[in-house]
Amino acid sequence: MMKKSIGKIIEISELNVKVLLYTQEVEIRDILRCEFEGQTYRFEVVEIDSNIAISVPFKSVNGLKKGLDVDLEEGGLQIEYSDKILGKIYESFLTESLVERDDHIILAAKKEYKYRSVVSTPVEIVKYMVKNTLAPICEKKTPEEIKDIQIADIACGSGIFLEEAYQFLVDYCTEWYMQHDSKHLLELSNGKKKLTLTDKKDILTRCIYGVDIDVHAVEVSKFSLLIKLIEDETPASVKECVPILPDLSSNIKNGNSLICREDISGKDMSIEALCNIKPFEWSMINSGSRFDAIIGNPPYVKTEDIHTLETEAEFAVYKKKYKSAYKQFDKYFLFLEEAFNLLKENGQMCYIVPNKFYKIGAGQELRRIISKHVSKLDDFGDMQLFPDKTIYSCIITLCKESSKQMEYTNVTSLIDLWTGEEQESIRIKNELLDENPWRLTTDIKFMKMIATVEENGKPLGEIVNIFNGIQTSAERPKPVYWFSKDEIVSEKEDEIIVDKFEKRYHIEKRILKPFFKPTKADEKGMGTYSLLKTDKHIIFPYNADGSLINVEIMKKEYPGTYQYLQDCYDLLVPKCLNGGKGRDIKNATADTWYQYGRTQALTAFVNTPKLIVRILSKEPMYAYDENDMLIASGGTAGYCAIAKLPDSKYDLRYIQAWLNHPYTEKLFQIMGSDFEGGFIARGTYLLKKIPFVELDFDDEKQKALYESVLTSTKKINELNIVLEQKKDKASISVIEAEKENLSKQIEDNITKIYNLQF
Repeated sequence: MMKKSIGKIIEISELNVKVLLYTQEVEIRDILRCEFEGQTYRFEVVEIDSNIAISVPFKSVNGLKKGLDVDLEEGGLQIEYSDKILGKIYESFLTESLVERDDHIILAAKKEYKYRSVVSTPVEIVKYMVKNTLAPICEKKTPEEIKDIQIADIACGSGIFLEEAYQFLVDYCTEWYMQHDSKHLLELSNGKKKLTLTDKKDILTRCIYGVDIDVHAVEVSKFSLLIKLIEDETPASVKECVPILPDLSSNIKNGNSLICREDISGKDMSIEALCNIKPFEWSMINSGSRFDAIIGNPPYVKTEDIHTLETEAEFAVYKKKYKSAYKQFDKYFLFLEEAFNLLKENGQMCYIVPNKFYKIGAGQELRRIISKHVSKLDDFGDMQLFPDKTIYSCIITLCKESSKQMEYTNVTSLIDLWTGEEQESIRIKNELLDENPWRLTTDIKFMKMIATVEENGKPLGEIVNIFNGIQTSAERPKPVYWFSKDEIVSEKEDEIIVDKFEKRYHIEKRILKPFFKPTKADEKGMGTYSLLKTDKHIIFPYNADGSLINVEIMKKEYPGTYQYLQDCYDLLVPKCLNGGKGRDIKNATADTWYQYGRTQALTAFVNTPKLIVRILSKEPMYAYDENDMLIASGGTAGYCAIAKLPDSKYDLRYIQAWLNHPYTEKLFQIMGSDFEGGFIARGTYLLKKIPFVELDFDDEKQKALYESVLTSTKKINELNIVLEQKKDKASISVIEAEKENLSKQIEDNITKIYNLQF
């Protein structure tokens, strides 16, 4: 019977439930309860604002409605024991350890957790993955045939995937006997029926296998599985089964799934190094046979963090052994490749991993391995699944045999996915997937159009020169080569006077170039057709051909600049000239110590109009520059540039219009890496891959469309210059309206070209 209501539900989300309180008796950490249509829902109060209690649900809120009455759970939450609890405790144990610091023993984050090697998987994800992987494998099989299925998790942690896989097989066999031979089952006191302990032991020992590099994880995993095994057992049900508990030491093993002894043979390695690597022999498990299914959540560790966590010897093995260890790879690439190799000919695997692998350049070789074997991909976009971690995830299912098509789902609701509600998805032919970034979207019409564009066009990288900015390698603790507005005291005809590093310098203008490095405030509102300006200058110690200005010429013609650079010598000195300490500059000499850290694209900036591209942004920015502005290379934080090739027939203004079009932007959203807050990365790698429709300038209609676009973009630039001079609101409003009209004309014309409607 429902007790007296203390409030009612006024707002429901996947993360919290808000309750309008009728009383002031409710406190933080109290447990609220709601009963509706035979279901009991419980929530823990985490915040009270006036008469509104914000609470966290203990299970799915599916089925809850606004306006339902809520009462107070007396005595707090009474938790029944679950095998999952042990796993949760262990996940916490994984993250921290006792360490000695300043003569004190403290609890500190483990290195593995710090570098994201450990990520616990929400139980609903586990259930979904196990069901989708094992259901087709088990279909129409008898219980005896089920016992011949081998399932593995090769980075099993506390064993949550193995527990769920075991439970799935038990439930499947129970249901099979209910339909075909119910007398085989044991009847419980509550009238329900269950498998015999002998059957359950057979399933566990014959079907379930796991490996983990952490010896404690292995023990917890075995213990959790044994606890799971004896659920619902009674003295009577175990009487005839001796021993009650099986030995799982042959099923769950400790070791490094990615490295075997053969991989390190011939290497002079200490016992300590060997113990750290923990090579694992697959002959030690499942009689050396392959697996019908592999399920799990492998470690996510970036290349730079692998160097921190592991020895160089181990890293060298990864690079040699795995094709997917390409450029700045992530460790989960290797687990995907290894798991795929461990499958039987008709086996399949399901992993939850970051979704960047199908978009980024480093994922090229992994895509080459798996592209023809993907059967399903559930993409969560920028939705966050893991507490306290920023990870953009997807669930990928691979078949050992080639797959003709892949089902791609863009997940917008977690609850709908868990409960089996229909999601927006499409089927994509695997022949369209290769080592290049995958263009995945649920918009079928758009995908067909892009396929046509690709068939009739070329990658943009063949049409224009796409390059990164400069890299001085002298930005910290304070940038040496460039000067901000605040550092420039005054400006003369042939020099600027700067105050920097507590001294005053006279820097010759002839060696300076404008430097485009806007502040966050400056970037606000900056778009494709913005008029670019900068108040920064950068020393450019190079000739027009990209060669470094000779040291004697520097002393003679740029004495002020050379004196400044000399005073900054300690900040500029290359490692090779300073006993391994300083800037990392290859082939530097005593006469070239003031060169940039990298010599990439130096000539690309000289007397060259270009488009400056903001790499990480919500809105596109491909701004035109003809003032030789330099830009800094900075990964996703900086800018890159696009310039005309010498023999190109396309004006940069037309390229600008093409890139700014909504269809192109949608392509970037599909192909680029997602970042929290709706940001998209569009660096040089991606820009080079974007498909571009080549025009036939002998065709009058195509030529007319091109010229119309070009004329409109030039007019917008002219209006920007006029706009700079106008101060009255009326004139500004008229000019902005005209720019908007021209932008619409450009967009309409580019749409026609995308659709090949000439």
